[in-house]
Amino acid sequence: MKYTEENNTQLDNQFSAKTRVYNIEKLRTETFDLLIIGGGITGAGTACVASNQGIKTALVEMNDFASGTSSKSSKLLHGGVRYLEQYQFKLVFEALKDRNDLFKTIPHIAKPLSFIVPIYKNYKETVLLMNLGLSLYDFLSYISGNMVTKIHKFLTGRGVINYENKILQNGLKGGIQYFDGHCDDSRLTLENIKTAQSNNTVIANYIKIINFKKDDNGQVIEAVAKDLISNETFVIKAKKILNAAGPWLDSVNKSDNKSYKDKLRPTKGVHIIIPKVTDGNALLIKTPTEPIRWVFIIPYQNYSMVGTTDTEAKNHDDYTYLDEDNYASADEIKYLLETVNHYFPNAIVTKNDIVSSFGGWRPLIAPPEDMSESDISREHQIFETDSGIICIAGGKLTAYVSMAQEIVEYVNKKYNLSDKNIKIKDYPQLLSWKTNYNLREYISNEQKKYSLTDHQLIERLINKYGTEYYKIYQIIQLSPIMREEIDYLSKDAQCLRAEVIYSVLYEMTMTVNDFMIRRHRIILQDINQGLKALNEITDLLSYTIANNLSWTEEHRIDWSIKQKEEYMREVNRVNQGLKI
Repeated sequence: MKYTEENNTQLDNQFSAKTRVYNIEKLRTETFDLLIIGGGITGAGTACVASNQGIKTALVEMNDFASGTSSKSSKLLHGGVRYLEQYQFKLVFEALKDRNDLFKTIPHIAKPLSFIVPIYKNYKETVLLMNLGLSLYDFLSYISGNMVTKIHKFLTGRGVINYENKILQNGLKGGIQYFDGHCDDSRLTLENIKTAQSNNTVIANYIKIINFKKDDNGQVIEAVAKDLISNETFVIKAKKILNAAGPWLDSVNKSDNKSYKDKLRPTKGVHIIIPKVTDGNALLIKTPTEPIRWVFIIPYQNYSMVGTTDTEAKNHDDYTYLDEDNYASADEIKYLLETVNHYFPNAIVTKNDIVSSFGGWRPLIAPPEDMSESDISREHQIFETDSGIICIAGGKLTAYVSMAQEIVEYVNKKYNLSDKNIKIKDYPQLLSWKTNYNLREYISNEQKKYSLTDHQLIERLINKYGTEYYKIYQIIQLSPIMREEIDYLSKDAQCLRAEVIYSVLYEMTMTVNDFMIRRHRIILQDINQGLKALNEITDLLSYTIANNLSWTEEHRIDWSIKQKEEYMREVNRVNQGLKI
């Protein structure tokens, strides 16, 4: 299953394993205006905006891009209906504005979705109250630049059943239908990373910041970094450093100052993937068991994704829980299954039906007083440590555009890192949607360039990779065997061999986990969590990385063995809550 270096040289503009080597050398030798710590959606978005403003930017991530919270969200693009209850109108407005902008600028990733909110007799919320709340929601969406042309509507009990005929009917009073959006969160993050790279941001994954160096005034001017692949350490020089490490923000700041007081109160959100139970709508429902909270049942390929929970860490003594306790426990799985089976009594979903699960930590700002996890604000805050590290805390996926613009405006206004205007009006056009056509028009136009037999393939590739789809097609043309599907994957996890190659050459895939968990979401979408396809995918990755980095055959084989072992360990961790 080899893919040769000769083939590689025919492909340009790469963001590959070799690019990472070049970028690390730049990190060692150059001085940057802004160093961003964290390759989640906030760091990636900020790098996009900063580089577009002419700020010389670098970004490092201690694991893989989007490996933390940014691949473990509910994958929704929404203002947050429930935040209206808490009078967080500014948060909702900003998120709706960003949601609407994303519908326009990356239609292959950001897509509208219908939501049904059934109202039952035991709910304190009435249909009238929900109707008023969603009228305000629609108004905020409209004044922010509405891209979901349908407004909410009232549903009778029969109306709810017409949309979702398997739903619990006992006690059903009526409901509301409204419209929001969804996305692939890790792909959204990655496309921001790739766009920042194309704008000359120097980027590398698997680089951990372990310490800082200061000037005579006690201000940080250098970051001590460790390459977690080579185990080498080096220094990165920057005029200003932004800590965008999400839930790890406090941990990074603590490495600079042991007396630093934690800013965050992270809470854990868990989701499970189960066989499809809805008829194509997302549902917003209240759990029947304590703690009572709103959860979603969201269409996810041909499955349903159920979540999320909201629990605080049990042990705050150190930050190890962020890495060790980010999987679904038996109790969390039971809690979500009880919710599904309550509202879909004929589904009888058991833990044996669960395809996969995931958990992640929200980087929430600790409130001044004690309150429940679900009531903690999702708003963000920019602040600086005593040693001058700029920090971004809190926030939510949908509002990353506003957050990124606000961060760069703050940095530029205070430290004058760019000659461009301080007020940023437009977000940079992402690399994967370089067209003014809408999604349907673009697919139709591109299909005309190919034979009829390729039309379905072109549509599939565009829906995932946007205007960058042609690079996968380029790989197919160079090596026709790359057109073939990876064997032993479920229909929802289908993957071309060319996509594996592409991920190494254009998406800095460095490990099997990078591909299986984030680039292609196989661990979530394949009924066998990719284990039956593991050998083939590992071979494709290993040969491509080996060619890219000029490895020996011995090195390639050793890498393959270790990578397969690590992926199997990850699958076991994901499934640990099912074994009890």
